[in-house]
Formats: sequence, C-alpha cells, structure tokens
Amino acid sequence: TRAMAGGNTNWSWLLDGGRILTVMADASAGSADTLARLLEHLDAHDFSTNTVLRTRAGARCGSSQGRPTLLKRHMIGEVVPNPSPSVLAEIGAELARLHAVPSLDGLPRDHLYGLPEAPLVLESDIDPMFSRALGDALSRLHPVLVSGLPRGLIHGDLFHDNLLVHAEGGAAHVTILDFEEASVSALAADLGMALVGLCVRDGAPEMASVGALLQGYEGVRPLSNLEREALPALAGLSAWACASWRFWRYHLTRPMPERAHLHREMATVAVRLEAMALQG
Repeated sequence: TRAMAGGNTNWSWLLDGGRILTVMADASAGSADTLARLLEHLDAHDFSTNTVLRTRAGARCGSSQGRPTLLKRHMIGEVVPNPSPSVLAEIGAELARLHAVPSLDGLPRDHLYGLPEAPLVLESDIDPMFSRALGDALSRLHPVLVSGLPRGLIHGDLFHDNLLVHAEGGAAHVTILDFEEASVSALAADLGMALVGLCVRDGAPEMASVGALLQGYEGVRPLSNLEREALPALAGLSAWACASWRFWRYHLTRPMPERAHLHREMATVAVRLEAMALQG
C-alpha cells in the first residue's frame, strides 16, 4: 500500500492488486454514491476511466471514520503538466467521446469547477475590486452557459492532473479521471474549461495548443457555429470560476498568504480568454 497524490477533497492509496482506495474527505454519502453511479454508467457505455469495484456486500461505496470511500481500478499512465500538440489532440478526441455518453439522472446542472463557491466570494469584502469584477463577469457570461447550446454530460474540471497519458503502439492514449465536478451542461463548456486547464502558457492562451485540442475534438464531434462562437465566453467563464475557487480556498477556507494573489492571476487569464479570436 502507498499513498497517492490527493485532490483538494480526496485522499487516495494504491493497494495491491491494481486497486485504489479513495477517501472523500468533504463529500456526503449521497454525492459519493452519485459519483460511483456515474463511474459505473461510464463503464457501461465503454468509456474508459477508473471503474468502481463494489464491496463484497455489493455496495458501491464504503465508509471510513464517517467519510465515504470508493474502491476503484487503478489506471496506468502519467500526469503530463504541459501536453504536446499531439497529446492535446488525443485529449480533445477523448473529451468528444465522453460527450457521446448519455447523461445520468441525479447529476447537478450547469456545474463548473469553482462556480458553487462564487456566492461566498461575492459576499466577501477582502478584495472588493475582484468581487465586483467577478460579479460583473458572471452576469455577462453565465447566460451563455445556460443558453440553447447542445447539452449533455460534462466533466467540468479538465486540468492536466485529472488526466493520465500513456504510450501504446507509438501513439498517446488518454484517460480522463476524477469526475467529482461532473454535471449536465453545455458540452462546449467542457472545452472552455479545458482551454483554461491545458492551453494557457505564461498567463495567456497559446493558440497552437488551442488549435490542437479543438482539432482533436472536432475529429470526433464537430462543433456547431454557435458553439464555436460561444467558446471564448465559456473559456472566460471557466477561468472566472477558477479564480473564484482560488479566492474561496486561499482567503476564506484555508488562508495561505503565499497563494493569496492567485485569484488575480486567473482573473487576468479570464479576460484574455474571453477576448480570444478563434479561427474557423
């Protein structure tokens, strides 16, 4: 048994036999069960991720010291902080394959990483200029998320640490992990978040990376004209949501002076993404 790098709310251990035990530190039993149902749903539709292994009693979830636990299959691969264009193209293709999976009853609606924390940030007076800018951005951009764009199952948190990459037969293969932020929303919103998580270099979108990700995605699922037009706004909204999360985490719940500036850096990224010009 060895400890693995945990997410913001999970702790994981790699067990013998290719299994992972995950303790969901901040999740309720209900949300843990929804996640387990989703992982089983993805497996049933031949989408490869770390499938839940049921307990001997047949339950999806267990419990440890009052916290829900999941036992999952370990997936091979490495986290790649700065994926190459060829890897980004495969990530885009795998995201499009995810969007072909039917949605699941019981998932949240229009959830993006960082959005649920925004009301608490808007009420804070720690950084009034940021809170006002966040409020203005949400008023301007959130209607795009809930407009008439094609909708379905989205991951909602597509950063490099939620992806595994492994080489097989001379090609890169990608596994998408960590579906805690999954919801039913505009499919293009997942691409918007992926642009934030995978295509920003030195505080600005790198257009070669953006192009590779979109090329891979559209090789499986072409975007409509409306989706392509909405993508800069959805990328900006995703970055503002991430900025909101950073403020909530590093100022309100776990104050960390050395990270107190990170929400402003992400706000700058949000403005640049919203102004991004995509080629047809």
